[in-house]
Amino acid sequence: MQKSKIFIIFVLSFLLPLNFANAYLDPGTGSILLQVLLAGFLGALLYIKTFFRMVKSWFVKPKKEDETKDSEEKKEDWSSSRK
Repeated sequence: MQKSKIFIIFVLSFLLPLNFANAYLDPGTGSILLQVLLAGFLGALLYIKTFFRMVKSWFVKPKKEDETKDSEEKKEDWSSSRK
């Protein structure tokens, strides 16, 4: 019982400060916050884009083998012509 009272007083002493802190936020802090928000926004966009591509791949037919063979032959012709 005594330990729980001490613990509650200890926790409340951190949660209920008696004095206000006169804190200073320099411009670098705002820059970092802006970067974090921008990175989070762009990361969310990338995640959504990837998710929709995955869902779209479930409904789109895969390419025919003839088309893939033609593209491989074109690659071989191009690489042989460079030599």
